[in-house]
This record gives sequence, C-alpha cells and structure tokens, in this order.
Amino acid sequence: MNVFLRGLFMRLFWLFSRLRQGRGVESQFSALEAEVPSSPPLLDAMAFALTDVQDPWPFVIPLGQRIGIIVVGAGGTGSWLIPHLARLVYEFNRKEEHIVEKRSASLLIVDHDIVEEKNVKARQNFCPPEIGYPKAQVLSNRMALAFAMNREEISARVASFDTSMVRQYPADSIFLVGCVDTVSARSELARCLTFNSSRARITYIDGGNGSDWGQIFIGNTATVDELKGCLRDPICARLPSPALLAPSMFVVPKEEKVEATTVKLSCGDLMVDSQEGNRQSRTINNHMASLMYAYVERLIYGSITTFATWTNLAPIDTHSSCITPQALAIALGKEASFASFFTLSPDEADDEDDEDSDPDDDEILAAELEEALP
Repeated sequence: MNVFLRGLFMRLFWLFSRLRQGRGVESQFSALEAEVPSSPPLLDAMAFALTDVQDPWPFVIPLGQRIGIIVVGAGGTGSWLIPHLARLVYEFNRKEEHIVEKRSASLLIVDHDIVEEKNVKARQNFCPPEIGYPKAQVLSNRMALAFAMNREEISARVASFDTSMVRQYPADSIFLVGCVDTVSARSELARCLTFNSSRARITYIDGGNGSDWGQIFIGNTATVDELKGCLRDPICARLPSPALLAPSMFVVPKEEKVEATTVKLSCGDLMVDSQEGNRQSRTINNHMASLMYAYVERLIYGSITTFATWTNLAPIDTHSSCITPQALAIALGKEASFASFFTLSPDEADDEDDEDSDPDDDEILAAELEEALP
C-alpha cells in the first residue's frame, strides 16, 4: 500500500508541477498533434500515463539459446546505439553465467548508406577518416576490434533492409531495433511481426525523433485480434506492434516552423541545414539511443512494464505508458470498455464471439485492422 501511495503522490506531484509551468502534455506535443492526423490517441495515452496507478503487467520474452539483435539504421540514433549493444553482446557471451543452458548473443547492423561529411558535422558517431566507407561496416569493424569479437558475434549488411534478413537470421529470439527515418523502411520492419506464430519470436522496438523530441514503441503482435487475453495471466507475452500502437510513426512529422518541403530531411540534413527550425538538438540522438538500449537490456535480463516512451528535451521531460488494459486500449484509439478485451480467458473470448458476433461488426473490425496495418 505504501508503494501504491508513493507512486500516486509522485505522479500527481509531477502533473501539478507541469501545469504550474504551463507545460501540459498537450502543449509539449502540440506540433505532433497539429501535423499528424493519427496522433490524438497518443496524446490521450500520454495524458493517461500521468494518472494510471494500476499495477502494470510485466512483459517477458521467452529467450532461446541464440539471441539475435538486428539494428536497422546506423545513422543519427543507430550509430550511438550500436556501441551500447556491442558491449551488451560482448559481456553476455563472456561474463554472463548461464546456469540452465549455454546461451549466446549476436548483433547484426543493417544500413546501405556510406559515411558523408554531413554525418560527421551532424555529430553522428563517425569521424573524418571514415568518410566514404559504409556506415554499417565501419561500426561493425570498430566494435569487433574494440572488443575482440568474431564474425558470429557482430556483422554488417551493407544493403537496404528486407524481411529475408530476419527470416534467415540464425537465432531463436530476435530483437528487431528500428532506427530509420523513412515510411517504407518502417513498413518493412513492421511486416516482420507477421512471421510470429503462437510463440512470439520477434520483438520490434522502434524509435523515431524530431529536432528535440522522440518516441519509442515496442511490440511483437501484428494484429489487434491476436492481443485478445494477452493480460489474462500475471505475465504479459504479447504487445501490439508499433504499427498498430502508433500509426503516426509511419508519417514523417512536420516540426514547428519547418516548411513542408523540408520535413523529409535526414538527421544529418537536419543538423547542418541553416533554416530556422530545422536544426536538430545536439543530444536527442544520444538520448534516444540510451532509452532504446534500456529496453533491449531490460528484456534480455528481466522484463519491462512499459510499452511506450515519449521524451522531449525542450523541457527535459521523459515519461512512459505502463502495460495495463486501460493504457493499451487508449493507445490503440479504443473506448475505455475495450480494456476488458485484453483480460478475456479463451473460454470467455469464444462465448463472447458466439453471442456478439455480427456480420456488420466483423466488417468494421476488418476495415480497422486493414487501415492500421502497414
């Protein structure tokens, strides 16, 4: 009870302090709300996160003997995230005591771009002598040399990402980490979750950011229907795909004071562009890399209790949505009554389908799923 009251007090104190400063959640993310039509559910989820005091469900990944981490995108965020993950793989393979069975981890870096002068100026994790070389290979070579890692532990693919890279990757459990800034790349990443069967083998962590704000979403389930009863047990094993959770991440958001003709700039372009409003924060990519790494590390060594994180460096503010039925329903843009969908038992779900099934309702649900999926 003391823990409950302390958590409630901290959340209310935080909300009160934000309101006193005139920086409510809606004002912090007003640019996102104005520019991305599908963002209102996210704003509702952010607001609900401040007052959600229900105990969260822990989300646990059933790890196999071979753990694979695939990072797609070695630019602004990816170039800072990869060293963290390389050290994680190194320590997991050499220092971790595998009591039950011997386990191993590996890291694959995927990016088709080469290092350019603008990347160095943009403070990506590259230096002048590396200009002209493939980003993925540069980072792979650097980390392999630093930690004496072999090709089975760390490798690179200098190519655009496609789903076959996941299908063919030799791992029992895969963490697919997206650090991309194009709609097509994100759609391809989200499509990989359709490969999951009854046991969710692939977990997709997606990070996206603007000039000084960012968002991280994590999930392993491609359709809403597959989430039925996901919170029935004490441990959650399924979370909605980022594509379902936040369709807005498939739309490049327009920053405040940025013309529509320039919103498709890459991280490197944002840093070196001189137009007012385009310049990216010096620390947003490092900050996003640390948050994304925390999700991967927590899942490998334990569990997580949040499925979405928002951060804004203008007021230096970060908060997350906990894994609760109400929070999931709100984030998916559903009514509050939809929360019971996540706690249904298989028998209750079958009975409800038999009693409430309606052809028109089925058509509406199918249309919603088709619209939400990439």
